[in-house]
Amino acid sequence: MHAFVDIETSNLNADFGEVLCAVIKPERGKLVVFRADEYTGSSTDLGMLVDLRTALEEYVDGGVWVTWYGKRFDIPFLDARLLFHHERPIRKAMHEDLFYIAKFRLVLSSRRLDSVARHLQTKTQKTRLEPRLWLSALRGEKGAMDEVVEHCKLDVKVLSEVYEKLKPYIDTLRRKHAV
Repeated sequence: MHAFVDIETSNLNADFGEVLCAVIKPERGKLVVFRADEYTGSSTDLGMLVDLRTALEEYVDGGVWVTWYGKRFDIPFLDARLLFHHERPIRKAMHEDLFYIAKFRLVLSSRRLDSVARHLQTKTQKTRLEPRLWLSALRGEKGAMDEVVEHCKLDVKVLSEVYEKLKPYIDTLRRKHAV
């Protein structure tokens, strides 16, 4: 079973930022949402990270994570945060990173998920959030966090639609390039 995965963070570097939210969209089933503001007792992302790790590890045996640049950002960011908290890293599953499919199989002006989704004319399109909203969410403002979470939910929906369009290229690329 495939699991479409995305995270939203307060910084692009794990030593300066935390995970604000994460969404897992199982191939069949309901969205699983992790929100930093739903974890109490600490201002850190530890509780959410441990729960997220548990959820991701459900796909280790026979499942596949599907991400956009997740091999170079999402999973390493999560592992760096877990290590910061003296926790073990995430056990790895099969991982299809659609960024690399687009990079090696499509010649587009941008490799951003937004650009690829627009080119592929997916039904759902990404949203844009203003920087001030990220800062408000980091400060714990519920309305801002709600918008960040909705943005993340849409990202995994867009990701799943892009996956459907790029699916014919995945196996052939895997045989030619060890991605």
